Amino acid sequence: MTNLELVRDALDVTAILDTYGLKAKLRNGWYRLTQCPRCGDSSGSEAIAIEAKSGRWLHHGCERAAGGECSGDVFDLVAACSQLNTKRDFAKVLDACSSITGVSEADPDAAASIERRRRQRDTDELAAQVVREAAAVDAASAWPNLHRRNLTGEMYLSGRGLDVHELIRVDAVRFSNVGDPCVSLRSATGAVTSIATRFVEPGDRPKVMVRRGTGTDGAMIDSVREITAGRDVVVVEGVCDALTARLAWPRAVILGANGAGNIPKLTAAAIRRVVMGRCRLKLVPHHDAQGERANTRALEIAEAAGVRPEYGLAVEIVGLPQPDLNAAWAAGWRP
Repeated sequence: MTNLELVRDALDVTAILDTYGLKAKLRNGWYRLTQCPRCGDSSGSEAIAIEAKSGRWLHHGCERAAGGECSGDVFDLVAACSQLNTKRDFAKVLDACSSITGVSEADPDAAASIERRRRQRDTDELAAQVVREAAAVDAASAWPNLHRRNLTGEMYLSGRGLDVHELIRVDAVRFSNVGDPCVSLRSATGAVTSIATRFVEPGDRPKVMVRRGTGTDGAMIDSVREITAGRDVVVVEGVCDALTARLAWPRAVILGANGAGNIPKLTAAAIRRVVMGRCRLKLVPHHDAQGERANTRALEIAEAAGVRPEYGLAVEIVGLPQPDLNAAWAAGWRP
């Protein structure tokens, strides 16, 4: 085992948090922060997450996949906390890591101890994977049991300018026991893998949460497998925008991303079918830094795959007169 591997495996997330005085809440195997160690931006929804076991981290909407710099492995986390550049200042990053761990040389005792820790971490990750798979199965079985009608939820969606009866008719939305609107998250094969709930009264919680144990990957409303020749494909962000898109483009495939950071992922997952089906791709960004960054990255992914006018394919970033699609729809905008 090399020095680098020793240092990486010796790094403990709780020690990093303590060293840099980061205030975090542990939930479902992830530490949640309200301030990003890289860019310093604050988030009331605890959008900065660090995986407790591996130290990989991201600031949702500002991660590398979305065109930002706020994500990476445990070395990137230490670099962010130290305000260093992982590539340019790697020697200094290693020094900081060694200070935290006390490991700098590959002596046999340290190697043996860290190897035991590695094996335990692998065992824990396998157990976590079993839990995630079970949670996805649970979400799939829970979706049919959600309520088709609920006065509280219907009034909430109507207040946002949405035709609730049409959304119910096409089974785009269901409701929790207290009336919170719910949409399914679907894998590329169309299977329900989670349920995203948009709280009518979020209080101190985030406005949207997925079922415990499941991730935010997947598409709201439709799935990638529904992309067929000639159909428009619309990529949007968030529960209410996804429901709005279902009404705005009734014959299109709607891929709703749970958070800006998932927009490039959805685009990458869909792009092969978009090209093969010669579909028109529409990107509908929120007018904020995270949304615009994520959609710029999605546009780059599409263009790199050959979605360009000179090839007879089109990608459009839909301009809106309001901060997001639902607000524009409620104000009377129509595509």
